[in-house]
Amino acid sequence: MGKLSGAERRTAVGLLALVGCGALVLQFRTAFTPPAGLHCPPGYKQRLELADGIVKHLRLELADAKAAATATATAHRDRASTADASAAEGLAETQQKMEGLTAELAKTKKQLDEVTAQLAAAHASTTAEATSSSVGASSSLETRTLYEKVYPMGEGDSIPFVGSVLAYEGWKAGGVQQAVLLGESAAIAAGDPSSCEYIDVVFQHPNRGRCTLVVDQVNHWHNNEDGRKGTGWEGEGFAMATAMSFTMNTTAHTPLRERVPREKWLEWIQKNRDTYLLPFLTNKDSIVAAAKGLIGVGRKDAAGGSEPLLVMCANHGHFALMLNFFCSLRAAGIETPKHFIVTTSVETEQMLTGMGLTAFYHKGLGEFPTKASDGYGDETFVRMMMLKQFAVYVALLCRYDVLFQDVDLTWSRNPIPTLRAESEFFHGQFMDDGARNFLNAPYMANSGFFYLRSDFLSFKFWDAVTMMMLVGPNQRIVARMLEVYTARYGLKVRTLPWQQYTNGKHLLTNRKRKRVEEMLAAADVLHFCWTLNIDDKYNKMKVHDAVHISRECYFNVTMCHATAASGPNWRDHICIEPKST
Repeated sequence: MGKLSGAERRTAVGLLALVGCGALVLQFRTAFTPPAGLHCPPGYKQRLELADGIVKHLRLELADAKAAATATATAHRDRASTADASAAEGLAETQQKMEGLTAELAKTKKQLDEVTAQLAAAHASTTAEATSSSVGASSSLETRTLYEKVYPMGEGDSIPFVGSVLAYEGWKAGGVQQAVLLGESAAIAAGDPSSCEYIDVVFQHPNRGRCTLVVDQVNHWHNNEDGRKGTGWEGEGFAMATAMSFTMNTTAHTPLRERVPREKWLEWIQKNRDTYLLPFLTNKDSIVAAAKGLIGVGRKDAAGGSEPLLVMCANHGHFALMLNFFCSLRAAGIETPKHFIVTTSVETEQMLTGMGLTAFYHKGLGEFPTKASDGYGDETFVRMMMLKQFAVYVALLCRYDVLFQDVDLTWSRNPIPTLRAESEFFHGQFMDDGARNFLNAPYMANSGFFYLRSDFLSFKFWDAVTMMMLVGPNQRIVARMLEVYTARYGLKVRTLPWQQYTNGKHLLTNRKRKRVEEMLAAADVLHFCWTLNIDDKYNKMKVHDAVHISRECYFNVTMCHATAASGPNWRDHICIEPKST
């Protein structure tokens, strides 16, 4: 049966209204008899029949819709039932696979445990054999065992094994989970740190990009390649961190383990301050003015970098080493760089000036020895270190980049271009001294060859070095101030590669010739430090093809004076071709 149109539906509604018997329409299933008292209009029966047909049509539509809805619901239930069955089947299969993997994992773990046990047994056996072999053969190889003890640390805990000694007042563990104590005493593993003379404490807060590396650094000075024995530093050790003394119940930042001060030490410091430092500070302005009159003020390049200046100090006793250095430039074909030689006497200044060199003397610098040092650390050596401080100080105030070097060096290649280029990134660049001990940590800087950039922070650093110079040896003061200024003020420093800037620790007299030639090929600069006296220097220089003046001139410099006084052409008469032994 087709659907009714909109017009037909409106007609049906109108008929029901006209009849006024709409309440009885639903009774059309039986014969209709109007009840008493109900007056229907004429033709109502025909209209009621039409209405009856319309109602039947509507009921058929309703039945069709209900049938369609029932069919749809049945189809949905069938699909849901199928999906549930499929999901249940997949779940069962997954569970079966998981059970299989669990069994396989247990099997693998068992095999791994067996392999681990075998490796541990093999390692123990190998260690025992190696130890037995080492003892039996009296090997020089030292076996070092590092013990450790882990201390759990809760919120608010202090370091548990140092009692009342804290790294600094008020320190708490915070987010740190544990502290680890390392050392060579077996008592440490048992939880007893009393065998530690010092405890070096490293504070660290790790994250994904920051880790902590603890390196066991052995001081090798007592086992040099030339067979020399040590000087008592073998067991001293060093650390670049805050240190605590368990036995003395003290805490300090990188202590230098000073020996017991000598009697009247303070009086000695004050006397030397008044004798050497105060005259320089009093005359500083006139000294700087005289220096500017000689060397001018450092020029700036287009990029803002300062002009480099080679600075050296010399007295009469160092005259031969000074000549040897300038002869090494001639041998290497290096043009003499702009330089500033601070001398200890008018005579030395005049002689160097007569040779065409830029020498400087000012009585405001004070009085200094004229002879060469008899040995490392003697009175002459110490006082010449003071002159070094003043020379660098003055050159920095003249606005130059400063390359300072001792006189016992030779060059095979000019180091200034490389050092000046790197000064864009570093305030200071220091030769590696070679000593690996507590006193020189952390940069192991050699104060006999370094490059300082001309800026305020570099001057501030060197000003601190100069003011502190009477407290200890020059190189030790440099090491202290480097640590302070890099940590506190942002001074950027690098230690130069020793293969390119080679010092006396590596310049040994018993090397095979092939090894010497390899070192000479790699090195730009040779520094003949780590020597006892000028005789020791000469022997090292001879082995490494670094003697550029005659032996007679080297050991009796007065023999060279007359020739040196010949003027700027003195090199033609004094410099010789180096010969190795």
